[in-house]
Amino acid sequence: TAAPREFRIYATDLNAEAIRRAAEGWYEYGALQPLVDRFGLEECVEASEDGAHLRVIAEVRRKIIFSVQNVLKHSPLHALDMISCRNMLIYLRPEAQRKVISNFHFGLKENGILLLGESEGPAGLEPYFSDLDSRAKLYAKRPGIRLNASDRWQLNRTIPSIPAKRADITA
Repeated sequence: TAAPREFRIYATDLNAEAIRRAAEGWYEYGALQPLVDRFGLEECVEASEDGAHLRVIAEVRRKIIFSVQNVLKHSPLHALDMISCRNMLIYLRPEAQRKVISNFHFGLKENGILLLGESEGPAGLEPYFSDLDSRAKLYAKRPGIRLNASDRWQLNRTIPSIPAKRADITA
């Protein structure tokens, strides 16, 4: 058998309470079990005594770095293999979506994978990504292509905070 691959997962969210709960690793059985079954992850979870919850095992949780992050203000880590951002962009206006996707482009290594929600896309930055599976919203950063200056999000630009209601969100 092959030696296990070393990996790190960086889990971020704007909400500190969501990060705290995620770090604990407990999920409702019905929410996590379909993923466990689909990807054969039985060895990565343990059931609660009452069977109503599953917990990601400590060995896996130790490989995850949980952090509060505002993707409109903070640059991601660099040279990432994959970024998964599911169903967050739909709450942003187009200009803010472009800023986030530009930021993700910066954070991914060449051929790095970008996974978006089913109602999301590269926000006008399609030339910088290969469409691996449009139905699954799976993209790859194209090698050797840098964002044009007009497509780059400058970290020193002013970014408004994210209001609670979608109608109030501005880029």
